[in-house]
Amino acid sequence: MEIIKKYFENPDLLNKETLAEFKKLTEEFPHFQTAWILYLKNLKVLNHTDFQKELEKNSVRISNREKLYYFLNSDTKKVKFDLVAQDRGLSHSGEYFSEKMTSEKNKVDDLITNFIASQPSLRIKKEDSENVPGNDFSAESVTENEDFITETFAEILVQQKKYDKATEAFQKLSLKFPEKSIYFAGRIEEINMLKN
Repeated sequence: MEIIKKYFENPDLLNKETLAEFKKLTEEFPHFQTAWILYLKNLKVLNHTDFQKELEKNSVRISNREKLYYFLNSDTKKVKFDLVAQDRGLSHSGEYFSEKMTSEKNKVDDLITNFIASQPSLRIKKEDSENVPGNDFSAESVTENEDFITETFAEILVQQKKYDKATEAFQKLSLKFPEKSIYFAGRIEEINMLKN
């Protein structure tokens, strides 16, 4: 654990050899967040071409991405960071992150506090009922649109014993799809037999 603490305190010590070690550690213990954090930092320190790809793929493994962001983007400044290894029961809390994170968090807290203190309210302006159009759209919802008549719809009408509407639907389908007109004519005959 002391070795890991050393690399958090001095990320400049990360090199090609440590990259291989942290890569192996992440493969062996894929839930060890601290190893992933140091592996990503190692890639960034080396300006490795795989850094962006690995970051996008593996940042989901770190529970606090805000701290990950600050650690990856901090120079060698010390910043507060909780080292957590959920696998193998390893854990360590250290204070390695910078005042930058704290000051930015304070700015956000101040902004929220000031907003709440101003007691904002939302007023919805109601329009006069005289100005609102009184269109009744319910009539349109029950009218049949001939563009949307399908064979399935016609079959449903048959099952509902709405034989006249089903016959009408099959006639419209026959005009719409002349290549199936023989089939539709047969269905119309069947409906007429069911009707009688």
